Amino acid sequence: MTTDELLDVEEAAAFFHVKECTVRSWVLKKQITYVKLGRRVLFRRSDLEARITESVVLAAQAAK
Repeated sequence: MTTDELLDVEEAAAFFHVKECTVRSWVLKKQITYVKLGRRVLFRRSDLEARITESVVLAAQAAK
């Protein structure tokens, strides 16, 4: 198993350039993968990067 950096809500918000309340909303709606340790909610950096990759929208091909 590889070691993956864990980020808290504040760091995850900075990673996505959104407010902390947005990240908390994603957690409540189960729209983002997270790790729950006691009362702490943490995020693996690789999961955050994967979310960005999954959200990429490809440009449409130009009609010829």
